Amino acid sequence: MSSANGTPRSAEEDAPPVVVRMRNRQPLAEVDNTKAFDAVQRGLEVLAEGETNEETEEIKKLNTQMDHLNDYMNKVEQRLKAHNEKLMETLAAQKREREKRRQSFHERMQTNQEEDTDFSKKMADILSKVNQVNMNRGNRQSMYDFIKE
Repeated sequence: MSSANGTPRSAEEDAPPVVVRMRNRQPLAEVDNTKAFDAVQRGLEVLAEGETNEETEEIKKLNTQMDHLNDYMNKVEQRLKAHNEKLMETLAAQKREREKRRQSFHERMQTNQEEDTDFSKKMADILSKVNQVNMNRGNRQSMYDFIKE
């Protein structure tokens, strides 16, 4: 046999389509869907009615309360954020102040150390002169002359 376009057709193409069936089940085309359709239809009607009963009113109240709570929480978050930013600025200022104090402390320590070093050098010079005077007692310089030097 040949098809309309002139190519030969096989025997498989001529056979009717095979209907696949699940065990002990009817094909979907034969299933009665009216009960499911009726249930869906009833659900849609209830939704479309829009009647307000106690449960619906309670749900609306709860939704309103949730909206108020969400607004309140947003305000609290904004206040916390502002407070946190202010706190971070304060901490940064305190850190800068501590760093200035630390630097000032180290500068004073260095200055004190330099003064101590200078004082130690002067004392060492004075002691060496005293030792020279003690060794040279023969010269008998007066203490006044010693200090003048």
